[in-house]
Amino acid sequence: MNIIIEPHDGRRLKELLEIFIADSGVRAALLVSRSGFALCRAGDFSDVDVSTLGVLSSAAASSTQALANILREKEFAATTYQGTHTNMHIQVISEKSFLVALADPSVTSTVVRLYARELTKELLPIVHRLFEK
Repeated sequence: MNIIIEPHDGRRLKELLEIFIADSGVRAALLVSRSGFALCRAGDFSDVDVSTLGVLSSAAASSTQALANILREKEFAATTYQGTHTNMHIQVISEKSFLVALADPSVTSTVVRLYARELTKELLPIVHRLFEK
C-alpha cells in the first residue's frame, strides 16, 4: 500500500508532534505505520537510525498486540520501555499506525502517556485520511 501524505497533512502532523514534544518533555516523536514506515518525525533523532527504529518498534507493537489477544484484551493502547539513558513510549493511534516517543528517564511515563493520549485524538482524523487514499 502506497501512502501519500499531502503537504498540508505533512505540515499538520509535524506541528502536532512538535507541540507534543514541547508539552510532554520528550526529546523525539515518530509516527509509524504498522508496516514500520516512518510517516513523520519531530525532535532530536541525531543518535538514532529512524528507519530501524520504525521497523523494530512496529515489531514490538505487533508483539504487544499478540500479548493482548492472548489475554483477551482488544489491545494494549500503550507500552513503555524504560532504559538507563532513554525511555520509549509506544502509543497506538489506529489499527494502521502508532506513535513512538523517546524521552530521558527524568520525564515520567505518566506525563508522556497523558499527552500521547491527547495527541492521539488530534492525529486520528489525519491518519484515517492517509490510509483511505
